Amino acid sequence: MINGHGDDLYKYKHIVANFSSNVHQNTDNTSLIEHLREVLPICTASYPEPEPYTLQKLLAEHHNVSPDSVVVTNGATEAIYLIAHLFSGKPVKINEPTFSEYRSASEVYQSTITPQASIRWLCNPNNPTGLVQSEDYDDEILVIDRSYEYYSRKVLPKLTLDDKHLYIYSLTKRYKIPGLRIGYILTSPSIATKIRHIRQPWSVNALAIEAGIWIAQHNFPETINRVNLWEETDRLRLALSQIPGIELEDSDTHFMLLKTPKRAQELKEELAQEFGILIRDASNFKTLSPYHIRVATQDRKANDLLVAALKDKLSAF
Repeated sequence: MINGHGDDLYKYKHIVANFSSNVHQNTDNTSLIEHLREVLPICTASYPEPEPYTLQKLLAEHHNVSPDSVVVTNGATEAIYLIAHLFSGKPVKINEPTFSEYRSASEVYQSTITPQASIRWLCNPNNPTGLVQSEDYDDEILVIDRSYEYYSRKVLPKLTLDDKHLYIYSLTKRYKIPGLRIGYILTSPSIATKIRHIRQPWSVNALAIEAGIWIAQHNFPETINRVNLWEETDRLRLALSQIPGIELEDSDTHFMLLKTPKRAQELKEELAQEFGILIRDASNFKTLSPYHIRVATQDRKANDLLVAALKDKLSAF
């Protein structure tokens, strides 16, 4: 799916508060950006490693696994399409509502989506619900997207690196660098080898690799205070729950689903044009209604703007 994702900031002018992306906008990545600025001339003047061997080794050390179990990718999305390619034509099942690219990638590679399949796509914590899901499916091959693990209040199960488990990770969300596209897959060495055989060389650009190396060499530094983030999330949830007409769903992260009495597409445009606030129209997620939106906690000032704007636009209901 090319269109229909969140963070479509490029379509709008004068946005002052962006709730449409699950990236926390107050992430302090200053040191990382300063480093990338310094190495930019070098990164743009030569080819990157055909496969990011250096970063692969550092990520393996971080997770205490073999480098042969790590495949560095051009964001989580390349990881999704590589895995869908690996399972071309095989039936799969998807826990929905969830990230649309699992379905899109499976359809590209002619996989039938059916509840009877033995390969399951699982987003954990899930996007768009923010809920942590069970990973207890012993009789199935599991593709587990942990792109939002950093934002989870709950501890996820320990890794199981065998032929039946493939994990997807993203560095771009945690460090607020989604424009660079950097992610990776953890799985058994045998599965990782098969994935490497179907990937294109140089799929990850040099600047993204350098960002990943810096992050790993600095032991995955903290860039936000998650305790403060969750406290602000609780404050925002309370304020949203008190707006008449809003149905607020449970979440284990800082992003959450809301159902409002106004159509999501209409509400999104009104908030953007009248208040400079961008939300995620979640109506295109499978199983959700035309009235669902998703928002992610930002700072107190932005959150207060959102609450006030929603009260204004939903006052007639």
